[in-house]
Amino acid sequence: MAHNPYIPKSHSTYDRTRELRAEMRNAKHDGSWRKSLRKLEKLNSIDLESLIHGMAAYLPKNPSKRDKILLIAAATLFATATIGAAYAYYTNHNQVDKYAPKISNLKYSPDISPGHMQSINFTATDADAHNITRPENIVKAVVEITSPSGHAVNRTASRVGGLESSLFSVDLNATQTAQEGQHKIRAIVEDKAGNAAVERGNFTVTDKPPKIDAAGISPAQAKKGGSFTLYVKGSDDVGVKEAYAKVSFPNASKIKVPLAFNGTHYTTKLPADRKGNYTVELYLIDTKNQTVIQGPYKVNVYTLVEEQVRNQVLNDRRIPSELKPAVLASTLKLLDDLNITELKNIESVWALGNCSRVRVEKPVYSDTDIMQLVRKVELNPDIAMKTPRLWSNMLRLSTSVGDIIEYPILLTGGAEQVDCLLYDRGLAGNNNKTQEELAWNKFAIPAIDYIVKLVNNGNFTVNGFSREEARRLLLPIELTEMDIKTGEQYESSLPLGIKNVTPDSDLNGTSPQEWLGKTVYRIYNEKGARYERAIFLGNRTWGGNYPLCEQSHKEKVKFLLENGDDISVFIYGNAGLDYYKNGPDGSVIVPPIVVVKEQHTPHYMVLVGRPMGRVVVPHSAKYLPPSKESHSESIVRTKNGDYMGLWADLDAYFSDCANASAQPTLERRTPDGHYIKVDSKSR
Repeated sequence: MAHNPYIPKSHSTYDRTRELRAEMRNAKHDGSWRKSLRKLEKLNSIDLESLIHGMAAYLPKNPSKRDKILLIAAATLFATATIGAAYAYYTNHNQVDKYAPKISNLKYSPDISPGHMQSINFTATDADAHNITRPENIVKAVVEITSPSGHAVNRTASRVGGLESSLFSVDLNATQTAQEGQHKIRAIVEDKAGNAAVERGNFTVTDKPPKIDAAGISPAQAKKGGSFTLYVKGSDDVGVKEAYAKVSFPNASKIKVPLAFNGTHYTTKLPADRKGNYTVELYLIDTKNQTVIQGPYKVNVYTLVEEQVRNQVLNDRRIPSELKPAVLASTLKLLDDLNITELKNIESVWALGNCSRVRVEKPVYSDTDIMQLVRKVELNPDIAMKTPRLWSNMLRLSTSVGDIIEYPILLTGGAEQVDCLLYDRGLAGNNNKTQEELAWNKFAIPAIDYIVKLVNNGNFTVNGFSREEARRLLLPIELTEMDIKTGEQYESSLPLGIKNVTPDSDLNGTSPQEWLGKTVYRIYNEKGARYERAIFLGNRTWGGNYPLCEQSHKEKVKFLLENGDDISVFIYGNAGLDYYKNGPDGSVIVPPIVVVKEQHTPHYMVLVGRPMGRVVVPHSAKYLPPSKESHSESIVRTKNGDYMGLWADLDAYFSDCANASAQPTLERRTPDGHYIKVDSKSR
C-alpha cells in the first residue's frame, strides 16, 4: 500500500491513537475543554477530514465487509484525533506559565571615574508552561540606575544577537556617571506571562588622584650659568588641572614654578645660578585638587663668589677697620652655609656685608633673616640703604614686623623714619639701650605693624607711594604729639607715642590707633550725619584771603566726588569726629567723638588719614599783609597720588601772593616733624 500523503510519516495511526488516549486519561474532567473542542473542530477539520478521505480513497464502489471495517476504524480514529486535538489545544492555550525568568551573569565595572562610560551586561532566560527554555519569551528588559543623590533613571536594555539570544546590554553615558558616590543597579526582566525577575548590584564613581608615570631632573650636576630641566609625565582619569614644581634654593627660600605641557611631558627649564643644592618636588593636580607629589630631587650647582664679597667688605670705608675681619669672616661663612653662588648686583653685596656687620654687633639674627633681606635687595636694588644704622633698622624691621619685607617701599620708608624719630630726634635716648629697646618694642614696631596689617588685609594699597609718603604713613611724628583719645596736642614724647599704640582698657583692649581706625571706617561706611558733616567741611577752607587757592580747592573737591574719591574729602573734613548737633532746647544730641582744637586739626588729620592709607601733610602760612597771623592747613593724598587742600595748588598760591606787599611764608611739615619753607624756587 502506498503511503497516504494525508497521514504524517512520523506517527502511525495506532501510535497516535494510543498517545491521544493516554493524554485524555490525564486531562481534567471539569468540562472546560468542550468549548475549546468546538473551536478546534473548525481549525483542524481539514486535517481530520483529510484522514477520512484518505481512507475512503481505497474503498471500491461496492465495499466489502473488510472495507467497511476499515472505514469504521477511520471514523474511530477521527473521533479519537478530535478529542486529542482538543486536549492539545487546552494544554497549549489554557495552562498557566508559572515559571519566572532568571537573570544571571550581571557584569559591570565596580569602580569607575566621573564621566566615564559604564557598560552593564546580563543574561536573562525564561521557560514556558512546559518548562522549556525560550529566550524569545523575554519581552521586557530594563536597567534602573539610582544615583547617590537618590535620582533614578530607567534605561531599556538591548538584546545582543537576535531574538533567540539571552544576552542583554545597556551603556550609561557620561552624564549618568558624573556624580561621585555609590550608584545602585536593578536589572529587571519580564516574560510574556507577566512574570518578572530582578537582579541587583552597585558600582562606585570615584575621582582618582593623578598618576605619575615618569619624573626626574636633568642633569643632576650643573655649572653656574647653565640650566637644568624638570619633567614629569602623568595622567588623570578626569584631567590634569595644573603641573608645577616647588624649588628650594640653597638659602632655604622657595618658589613655585609652573610646568608646561609639550605633548608628552610637563616640563620647564631653570637657570643654575646659585651655588649649592637645589631641592625640587614635582606636583600634579587634577580638577578636584587631588595632588600627587614626586621627589624630592637634588641638583648640585657649583660656583664661587667669595672674591666679590671680599673686595666689597675690605674696600667699604663705612665699616670700621677693626670690624672688617669679623665682618668678612661672618660674610664668607654665610656664603658657605647657604651655598650662595651669585649676588646679582653690588647693592646685594652691600646688603650681605652690612647685615653681616650687624650680626657681629648684635648676634640675634639668623642666616635666614639676613638672606631674606639680601634677596629682597637683590630683586629691588633701589631699596639699598646708605648707612650701617639704616641697614640695621631695615634688618630689624624685616624680622620684627610681619610681611613688611613684601612691601619694599614700607621697609625702606620705615627704616628711614625710625632713624629720624628714634635716633635723630632722640626718642631712643642717647646710647641708652633700655630706652632704645623701649622705643623699638613699645612704639615703633606696634605702630608700623598696624599699618602693614592694614595693607596686608587689603584695606588700601601703597602702590605708587614715595619713600617720604611711606615714612609719614608708617610713623608720623604726630603719633608722639597728639593724644588720639582726647585730641590734645603736646610736645613730642616717647610716652605719648607708646600710649597711642598700646592696648587701652577704656577702649575695650584696643590701642588708640586701632580705635581711631575702626571709628573712622565706621563713620565712613555708615554714611550718616557725621559723614555728611565731614564732606561739608571738606569743601571748606579757612584761608579766605587766598581766593585762587580756595577756587582751586573747591574744583578739586568737586572732581574727586564726581570720580568716586570721597575718602580724600572725608578725611579733609576730619571724618566728622568733632561733629555735634544741638536739640531744640539747646542740648547736645549728637556729641563730638573727639574734641580737636581748630589749630590742632591739621595735625590730628594726619592720624585720621593714616588707617585709610591717605597721607596728610600739614602746612603753615602767614596771612597776606597787613595781617600778621599765621594759619595751618593740611593737604591730603588722593587715590590718584596727587594732593587736595588749600595750598595743594602752588601755582594758585603764588598767584594769590603775587601782589602782596610782603612775601608770605609757606611751610610744609616733613615726616620727621620739621617745617621746610616752600617758595617758587624750591617747589
